Amino acid sequence: MSVWLGAVRALRRVTPAPIRARLREFQFTWLRLEWTFPTGVEIRIADYGDWVIYSEIFASGDYDLALARACDRAAASGRSMHVVDLGANSGLFTLRVLHEARRRTLGVAITAVEAHPRMAERFLARVLPQRRAGEAVRLAQGVAGERGGAVDFYENPAHPASSTRFASRNAADRSRTPFRLSYVDLSAILSDAPRIDLLKCDIEGSEERVIANYADVFARTDVAVFEFHRDLCDVARCQALLRSYGFGHAATCRDGLNFIYAVWR
Repeated sequence: MSVWLGAVRALRRVTPAPIRARLREFQFTWLRLEWTFPTGVEIRIADYGDWVIYSEIFASGDYDLALARACDRAAASGRSMHVVDLGANSGLFTLRVLHEARRRTLGVAITAVEAHPRMAERFLARVLPQRRAGEAVRLAQGVAGERGGAVDFYENPAHPASSTRFASRNAADRSRTPFRLSYVDLSAILSDAPRIDLLKCDIEGSEERVIANYADVFARTDVAVFEFHRDLCDVARCQALLRSYGFGHAATCRDGLNFIYAVWR
């Protein structure tokens, strides 16, 4: 087995990156990785990016602590839960929320924000057909961070890593041409939400901008969870701002260069 694995790894190293990407795409198309949970939530892994995100959200449970706290509070109060999904990608975290809300028989409203136009289309195709009574899902396509304006956006072949921040040392990545995307005003799109039970933020280095610019949004948020990128933002400043907003409790749910950090009141 070790000889076979060594041969596979050697072959991978000498195979050009574009060919590896096509082979990987064919692999996921051929495998048709699909699953329906007892709650009726349907998952289909379309590509390697989906596989990475599925593993983090469903298999490893990176966001489970924050999600459980938000659900517990909503259930105790007898009201529906409102979740904000910043960096919604193709919808897998939103489906995780729907799954947990159904499991607990909670009503839920989800406001999702996704920058990448293609991922926004995939989100709508994946999530909207799965809504049920008592579940409201809306999507805003644009960049979270500033309150207005536009920004250069760099598309990464591994779509979860697409970002307004450019930190790659890979020569192929450096050749990529960014495209302009508009910021969305979170205060405006959340003006009808008097309380936010859970705010999830995974936006590849723009977390600091969101935290710094939207004190009003965090003032009505009970639980927040972030994937912080130590090389893309000032994590210490982010944590200090969150404490100043009244989040007295914190936990690191996954450590590393990119780590999951939850806060709650």
